[in-house]
Amino acid sequence: MTDTQKEQKRSAQSAERNEARMRKKKWTNRVISGFLSAIMMMSAAAAPATAFASELIPEEELKAYVEALPELDQVKDTLDADEIVTAKDLEVEFGAEIDLKKDFRNIEIPDKEKVNMKFYEAKDADKADFSTGKAGTYKAVYYVEPSNEQGTAFRQERIGARKTW
Repeated sequence: MTDTQKEQKRSAQSAERNEARMRKKKWTNRVISGFLSAIMMMSAAAAPATAFASELIPEEELKAYVEALPELDQVKDTLDADEIVTAKDLEVEFGAEIDLKKDFRNIEIPDKEKVNMKFYEAKDADKADFSTGKAGTYKAVYYVEPSNEQGTAFRQERIGARKTW
């Protein structure tokens, strides 16, 4: 073989190696691109679930948090007038459909933009959960949190009586 032929052979081999490297590089880039796309899709799908999960507080932590909150009477002087939530007792008929988490009858919230009120629990003197199928008097406990960071959170209670038939 002449030097020219050897040079052409080496050049052809080099071109083949370069082509093989390019194919491998393209394949690697496609795999990485697909992997990153999958991660982006999963993170976009998981974002609402993560936000929802962050709003859920374990029961023990919520209990400790609510029990540590002061009563309205203790912090009333530090609140603006439109941050003071008042609750009157509620009388419920036997078997009535009521969701205390959403039913805020007899609760006055002057400015819903300034405070966020959430239901905590409703229990009778025996610590039994609220039921319209059982006569009795229940204490419903709510907690009120300010919309801004500077406000004071507090507990609010009301009595819910269930009439007998």
